[in-house]
Amino acid sequence: MARSLARNTRLMVSTLPMDGTTPFNIGNADATNTFEVKVLDGYNFSQDNATQEIGVNEAGSSPVRGTLSFNTALNPVDVSFSTYVRPYDDGGNANCVENILWQSAISSTLGAGVLQGTPSISFHLNDSNVNELLTLTLFFILENTTYVVEQFNVASAEVDFSIDDIARINWAGNGSRVNENQEVHDWLKTDGTFQPGTDYKVVPPTITTTFLRNKLSAITLYDNKAAAAPLTDTISAIDVTSKIITLQTNTMTAGAYVGGRVRNTELAPDQWRTIIANDASTITVDEAVEGLPGYADWSTTEAISLYTAAQHAEVTYSIAITGATLTLENNFTYLTPEELAIVNLPLAGFAGNRAISGSLTAYLDTGADGTGGLLQDLLAKIEEVNNDYNLVFHMGGLSTDTPRVDFVMPHAQISVPTTSVEDIISTEISFAAKPWDTSTDEGSFEATNELTVTYYKP
Repeated sequence: MARSLARNTRLMVSTLPMDGTTPFNIGNADATNTFEVKVLDGYNFSQDNATQEIGVNEAGSSPVRGTLSFNTALNPVDVSFSTYVRPYDDGGNANCVENILWQSAISSTLGAGVLQGTPSISFHLNDSNVNELLTLTLFFILENTTYVVEQFNVASAEVDFSIDDIARINWAGNGSRVNENQEVHDWLKTDGTFQPGTDYKVVPPTITTTFLRNKLSAITLYDNKAAAAPLTDTISAIDVTSKIITLQTNTMTAGAYVGGRVRNTELAPDQWRTIIANDASTITVDEAVEGLPGYADWSTTEAISLYTAAQHAEVTYSIAITGATLTLENNFTYLTPEELAIVNLPLAGFAGNRAISGSLTAYLDTGADGTGGLLQDLLAKIEEVNNDYNLVFHMGGLSTDTPRVDFVMPHAQISVPTTSVEDIISTEISFAAKPWDTSTDEGSFEATNELTVTYYKP
């Protein structure tokens, strides 16, 4: 009797079914439809069954009290596993190990949701408004046997930005049935029978440069509701001690810009300060504008833009995250027949509402473009039903010299940050991506542009 160790598991994923016109076998499998996927410890696949108990309820001194149980149906197979986020150079083009899983999560046919490029490969939602997404067959190859999960769909993909970990994605989904298949195992395990690169797409050799460190990850958050016509002016003088900036023209109403923002448009990246007082020709800001480590000094003759507290426009927040999650949910539903005298099998699943949401954590800091400024801005417009932010997660950092992955949400609803009182006060910000009609500039149920995932090769 042989035992199998989890650490020796291999996962093979195919678009070919186990039955049908083009079933999975040695003759039909190739590198365009069958893919190797490296999984982490903690994977799981299981299928249980539904039962019915029937008892007798009688009166009298000697009632019948027995109960009979019957198996009525198999429940869908629950599958979960994790993969590292691994972009790599695929013969000059960008690719990623988890390519086939993203396609199953966002599209109905192979290649429909992918934009292949030389420096990058992108996954989009243009083909995701369908009831049936791409169905996969999973092969969990153990040492002595292989378990096959049929008609698998990716129900959710959770991207984990744990700061002290390697970037990973937690995949979960369901299949119609799991079977042990010794014949397939013999194909896959026999040397020379199932060739990498010919019969399946092989994972490139493990090298450290293909892994992403969450410690380097960053986000950019931009308020899409820009002011139509901010006040523009030029700096005439700066009093560093009192933090007073004098403008060349005298066009402001006293107090009109308190709580608003001043933006130096000539610095890269644009720098922001919160306005705490103003009169006709001067503004007082909350932070010094000269001599800050890592910042260029503000100086005379530089152009600036001023926004009122109600506008809060064009602010690009710079937030150093301490952790984050981003989840794509397909909300699959499985139907099972209810015929008598047999064990019913679940039908292939169909997708429900698509939801993309998550949260991020960061320390609560001061400044117009930090978490403190974001909290201030959101509280100022707490009565707005809809806000609209451009949110981008740069997994692995912003450098173009190293591999990274960008999760781009052009329109997102941002909740008011909550605070947590610990040794260092921190904040949590929840978000939800919104489909957006660019022609009317408003949310739309029909749109499919909530999220784009772009991998950049090393």
